[in-house]
Amino acid sequence: MQDMIPVFTLPLLPEDSEVILDLQSILHQVYDQRRYNLIIDYQQKIIPALSKTDTIWAANILNKQGLR
Repeated sequence: MQDMIPVFTLPLLPEDSEVILDLQSILHQVYDQRRYNLIIDYQQKIIPALSKTDTIWAANILNKQGLR
């Protein structure tokens, strides 16, 4: 997913304070805490296949992270 997940407010009851939800940050925290980089084999072919543009984008990220 090349675009960041936008931060948004979570609607609750009218009397509740506004809650701001940053799913991108949560995703990164879970990935880091659960050490998915040690579980996921980034050498495997992605199924379903990505578009050519997304394949290049993903390969660049994986190369920068030393995962390929």
